[in-house]
Amino acid sequence: MDISLRYGPALVRKAQRLLASRADAQDVAQALFLDLLCSGRSEVELPYLFGTLVLETRRSSLLQRQSLSNDYRCLHVFLKRY
Repeated sequence: MDISLRYGPALVRKAQRLLASRADAQDVAQALFLDLLCSGRSEVELPYLFGTLVLETRRSSLLQRQSLSNDYRCLHVFLKRY
C-alpha cells in the first residue's frame, strides 16, 4: 500500500491540530511525502512520519512568523518616512 494513502489522513489531522489550518496541513504533509519520494525511502513507520511532521510544522510556523515580522518591519519603515 502506498504510504501516502496509508498515513496521509493521520498526518494531515496531526498537522491541522498543530497549524490550525487544513490547507497548510495538507501542504506540509505533501511536502513530507515529496521529500520521502525524492530521497527514495519507501518503508517508513508512522512514528518517524509524526516526528518529521512536527519538525516541519514548527519550521513552517517559524517561517510564517518571520515573514510577518519582516512585513511589519517594512511597513514601519515606510510609515516612518511619511
